[in-house]
Amino acid sequence: MRRALSLLLAALLAVGVGTALVASVGERLGAGDPPPPTTVRGVVGSEKQPFFRDPAVVAAFAGHGLAVRVDPAGSREIAARVDLHSGLDPANLRRAIATQERRLRGRAPDDVLAAVGRVHARLREVLERSDALPPGSPDAFVVERTALDYRPTALESYLNLPRGYANRVPVSAGRSARRVLLDQLTLLEAELGEVLDAVAGGDADRLLAHGRFLEDRFGRSELDFR
Repeated sequence: MRRALSLLLAALLAVGVGTALVASVGERLGAGDPPPPTTVRGVVGSEKQPFFRDPAVVAAFAGHGLAVRVDPAGSREIAARVDLHSGLDPANLRRAIATQERRLRGRAPDDVLAAVGRVHARLREVLERSDALPPGSPDAFVVERTALDYRPTALESYLNLPRGYANRVPVSAGRSARRVLLDQLTLLEAELGEVLDAVAGGDADRLLAHGRFLEDRFGRSELDFR
């Protein structure tokens, strides 16, 4: 499912050469029907703006629950503002993390704060290696959605409940809303751990490939290096 969802982001990133899109979730104001669209914001070359303004394109995005907002920029400005290796905007994601931390102060119990802290630590660790995530990859999608959607949506849903109700009343399979939130945060932490494992695995593969290159180049086993 995760990889299927990532295909939509990959399609957005591939709309045009020189286009860089940074997805950010819109404010979710309620659980009405239909839900509010997810706002996708980004920067594009000025020659790409007519495409995104085309009514047919706007309608196609809307059909997938997306509202696309783009600003014109030169190629140098795009390169300076967006991490083009992964399509992620690490600075924006770090700001989102810091904002959520400020909102939680004095509003959540210690076990929730600790669980959020672990998720944030994983996010920050991944963002330090964002260049290792290829554009449109499922892992890049998970990182971005965790920072901008999955984590804040879970937290805001919990914080909107009265404290006594959230901590004591069973809402799902005998679990309180607090327990449900903690389980969701544990799942997000595990998912980010898988992303970090994938990044580390890529590093290991590159190290082994380089070792094979050196062995072929110099005709010596890696065990011969002294």
